Amino acid sequence: MNYKFEHLFASHILARGEWIAESDDIMEFQISVSLIQAEVMGTELYEVEIELRDGEIWDMTCTCPYAASGENC
Repeated sequence: MNYKFEHLFASHILARGEWIAESDDIMEFQISVSLIQAEVMGTELYEVEIELRDGEIWDMTCTCPYAASGENC
């Protein structure tokens, strides 16, 4: 699956996400047709969910402080 998502994030958050992915800090990862779930180690362990509809990102949630402030992480 190839999702277009870069426009949803600030550039510094995209860079942090790339760093996390490259450093193997994604602890649990599950993907289905309608949902992506992961546990990600940042400054602590965060839970991430991305809801998909018709091949597009529909909703995202994360337990990190950045997401708690209303931003996409």
